[in-house]
Amino acid sequence: MGDQKRLRIGTIFVRAPYRTVCVVGLTANWPMIRWAKRLAATRMAEDPPKPPSAKVASPVLIKPSCNAWGNAGTHTAIAATCANLNRDINRKCCIHPFRYTGTIPAPAPPASPPPILLLLTHGETEQPKQTPSDNIGTLLPRPKGGQLRYVQLSQLPDTGVVDLTLPPLVFCMDGPNVLENFVQELLTPQQGLPAPPLTTLGRDVIAFEPRGVGLAAPGQAFDFTLRARAEDCLAMLEHISNTDGHDQFVLAFGGCHVFVAQQVVALQPDIIARVIAWQAPNLKQHLAWLAARDKHNWLRQPIVGQILNYTNRHALLDLWFHHTVVDDMLRKRLTLRADFRLQERGCYCLASHLQQFAASLAAKPPPPFPKTLPVLILWGLADPVTKAANQRLAMSCAPRAGCGHYPEFEAPLPFAITWLPFSLPRSLAP
Repeated sequence: MGDQKRLRIGTIFVRAPYRTVCVVGLTANWPMIRWAKRLAATRMAEDPPKPPSAKVASPVLIKPSCNAWGNAGTHTAIAATCANLNRDINRKCCIHPFRYTGTIPAPAPPASPPPILLLLTHGETEQPKQTPSDNIGTLLPRPKGGQLRYVQLSQLPDTGVVDLTLPPLVFCMDGPNVLENFVQELLTPQQGLPAPPLTTLGRDVIAFEPRGVGLAAPGQAFDFTLRARAEDCLAMLEHISNTDGHDQFVLAFGGCHVFVAQQVVALQPDIIARVIAWQAPNLKQHLAWLAARDKHNWLRQPIVGQILNYTNRHALLDLWFHHTVVDDMLRKRLTLRADFRLQERGCYCLASHLQQFAASLAAKPPPPFPKTLPVLILWGLADPVTKAANQRLAMSCAPRAGCGHYPEFEAPLPFAITWLPFSLPRSLAP
């Protein structure tokens, strides 16, 4: 295996045949870096490096994240040291949790300086920059980094007449579901099919990605707690209100984001006219479900969970849609779009959500909805993931036998028929 040395919870080892320095563990410290540098120099003296061939990967600069551990100066210095090691041994400096020392495929000769490989502690990418291919939605930057992404029906082409006096419907994407799925499935007319129900309402529809999903990069100061998510939602609603003059909104949240809706109502009750919720378990059941899904406590363990999340993000996405969507064709469409977004600067921060959002829920649950606020609860009985706390409670909601975790996608017309009269003001409801 070569020379090895363990320092704290990190490990650095050098394999002489490859002259590869591997830093295992994101808490690499300075004694570890100095030891690796001396050992690399010794190995180079014993076995001078050969000229790189076509099979040798280009040097890769590793920049550890300062999202949750350490400060920016320390991590920047470690990144610079990694770059020096990389240059000294004419190879790569790899950070990987499983001591993998295989080669990285050689990229095509770049026209600009070599790119930076950014390994983040939350499994997300850098804050994405909008390109011509990212033409869906609007990016709303947040003050301390990160951003939200939302789309408005009134801003899409060929949407017809939209009555801006009615409270807009606000949909929250339940990750790993992304905004592209919502736009393509619910807002885009298909040839030979009736117009999507949401486009025939004559009212504005807003859909957004919370931070940690799709192109909504969390940023380095975001903590994924319940209050932080609620404040993000309120900031977006305030931005839209200042732009279009809306003073009230109808929230349409599903799954764990119903708890976010409760916190939003608790913080700003005057701007929420009504709430539509689906697949919303009670708090005790939700926390028990999270514990059952992560029996070995891997994803909920800091650092380890983020590394596993990042390295298995595509598999986690496929597994989620496989267990939540009943219809095969719909599942393939949702999975393909979400997987493409994940490959193109997208993120899916499941580990951080399990660690910090669940902890904030358990520490300080959101207050229940006020009795004066109209709330409609829907339930897809075919959902194999989120089980009702009891069947009597589920049947007291508005059940849909053919729906799973995403009734807005699986049965858009019956779903709209159920909640449309409820979403209208009493003066306009049939």
